[in-house]
Amino acid sequence: MQFNLGGRDRMSAGKIIDQLLFGDVLAPWRDLGADSDVLRDIPSMISFDERCFLYWLARNYYVGAGKIVDLGPLAGSSTRALAMGVLANPAISDTGSIIHSYDLWFFYTAWQKYFPGRELRRGADLLPYFLDNIADGRRIVEPHKGDLICQNWTGEPVEILFVDVVKTTELAYKVARTFFPCLIPGRSIVVQQDFISISEIDVPLTMGVFRDYFEYIDSPEGGTVAFLYTKPVPEEMLEMNFLDTLSMKDKLGIYDAAVARINKNDNYINTLMLAKAACLIRDGWGDDIFQAYGILKTYRRGIDKGEMIDAILSRWEDLFYVKLFNIMLGNQSVVDFFLPDLLKEENVAAVIGQQAFAGKRVVLYGISDVAKIVIPLVSEMAAKSISLCDGYPQKIGSFVLGRQVSSIDCFDPNSYDIMLVCTKSLQSESDIIEYVTERGHSTQKIMKVYSMVKENILRSKIRQCTPHTRDQSRAKEILLDMK
Repeated sequence: MQFNLGGRDRMSAGKIIDQLLFGDVLAPWRDLGADSDVLRDIPSMISFDERCFLYWLARNYYVGAGKIVDLGPLAGSSTRALAMGVLANPAISDTGSIIHSYDLWFFYTAWQKYFPGRELRRGADLLPYFLDNIADGRRIVEPHKGDLICQNWTGEPVEILFVDVVKTTELAYKVARTFFPCLIPGRSIVVQQDFISISEIDVPLTMGVFRDYFEYIDSPEGGTVAFLYTKPVPEEMLEMNFLDTLSMKDKLGIYDAAVARINKNDNYINTLMLAKAACLIRDGWGDDIFQAYGILKTYRRGIDKGEMIDAILSRWEDLFYVKLFNIMLGNQSVVDFFLPDLLKEENVAAVIGQQAFAGKRVVLYGISDVAKIVIPLVSEMAAKSISLCDGYPQKIGSFVLGRQVSSIDCFDPNSYDIMLVCTKSLQSESDIIEYVTERGHSTQKIMKVYSMVKENILRSKIRQCTPHTRDQSRAKEILLDMK
C-alpha cells in the first residue's frame, strides 16, 4: 500500500508536536512484521526504529519521482534498509542506480564494533565490507567513495535524502547547496539523522534557517527528525554562508523552537539543550559562555549516556574550559583548532610549523605526550622558534634538544606570541585553578589544541574579543564553583 503525507497529528501523540502524518496513521513503519528481519544483521549507529522507518519510506512512500541519496551509511545499515524497501515496492520496476550512497569508507579504530570479526587498521578501505553488507540490494545502489566536499551530483531530482554526514559547517553548506535545489516540492523527504545530537549542532541550525520551506513529519525513535520539502528554497539563500548570517540570538531561538516541538521525551529535550550549550561554547564569548555553564550544569546528568556521548560532552567541556580560562586572563583572541581522529600529530606539527615559519614564537605547554612525534616533523628552521615549558625537554629526551627546542620557566607574556596548550593539561578544574592562580602569569594569546572526531578537515576559527573586568570575575567564580 502506497502512502502520501496527509493528516496532521494535532493530538501530539508522536515524537514531534504538530507533525504531518503518512495518511492518518501514526508510525506505520512499526507494523512491518517479518519484513523487519532483514534489517537486524548489520551493526549500526542508527536505531532499529530508524532502519524500519527508512525501509518503510522506500517501500510505501517512494514512487520513483527522483533518486534516493544516502549520505554517510558507513557499514551500510541505512543503505540496506532503503534498498530492501525499494525492492519490495510494487510501484518500482527500475533496477538501475536508484540509491546513491556517499561515504569516506575510511576506517577509524573507534568503528571496530561496526565491523565485527574484521582485523582492520586505521585508514583501511571499508567500501568492500559495505558492498558485502548490502549484497542483496547491490544492483540498485551506486557508491560514491571520498570526501563529500569534493563530490558532485548529477542534478537529477531527489525524492528521499537521508543525511548522516553533517559533521562540520562546511558539510552543512555542501549538503544544502548540492541537494536542496534537487528536492521536489510537496514530495521530497529529508531525513536528518543527527537532528537530535550533541555533536552535529549545525543540523538544527540549518533546518531552522530553512524553516519556511520544510515541515516536520512523523519521525522514528533516535536522533532522526524527518521533514517534507514544501516549496523551493531561493537560490540566493543557498549561495550565501547562511549559518554565518545568524546572530547568537537567532541560533538560540532556533534551538528553543526545536525543543518546543519535542513531545514529552526528556532525553531528546536534554540532548537538544546540551547541543544549545555546545553552540554557545563554539560560537560564543563572555555571557554566552556563562549561559552555557548554566545549561551544562542543569542538563548534563539528565541524558542517557554511553561511551560516545561522554566523549562528545567532554570535548565540548574542554573547549568551554579554555574559553572560560581565556576570559579570566583577559585574552583578546582565541584560536580553536578542530582536529580529526582525536589528536592527529601531523596536523599539530603543521599548525606549529606554520606559526613558527611566520616568525611567531611558540611555546608548548603540557604537550609532552605528543611532542616526541610532533617535534621531529617540524623543520629545523621552524623548531628554533619553539620552546617547551615546565622542563619538558628533559623528560622527552635528547633528540628534542637536538632539534634546538629550548626550555622556558617563566610565563612573561612578552617572551612568546602563542602558547599551544594540550587538552590533557587542562582536563580538570583543579588543573586550571592551579595554572591560573599559582603561576600568576598574564598571557596575551593562547592557542588550544582541541580534539574532536571530524572528517579529514583542519578548521580554525579566530574569535576577536575585548573582555570586561566583570567577565573576568564571573569566569573565576565559575571555575571556583566547579572546583
